[in-house]
Amino acid sequence: MNKKMLTFWGIVFIGVVIIATIFVNRAHIKNQAFADKLAMDCKEAGGVPEMQNTWTGIGVKVTCKHK
Repeated sequence: MNKKMLTFWGIVFIGVVIIATIFVNRAHIKNQAFADKLAMDCKEAGGVPEMQNTWTGIGVKVTCKHK
C-alpha cells in the first residue's frame, strides 16, 4: 500500500471510532432516561427501585421491590 492509501484508511478508521462512540453514548443516555422513568413508576406504586448497570455499561437494569 502506498502512503495515500494508509492515510485514507487511517482517517476512515478514526471516523468509524468517533461515530461508534457517539452512538454508544446516545444509547446509554436514552437507556438511563428510560430507567429513571421506570424507577419513578416503581416509587409511585409504593415500591423501592434498585438500579444497576448491565455488564456492557450501556443498559440499566431496574428491579422494583415492594414493601
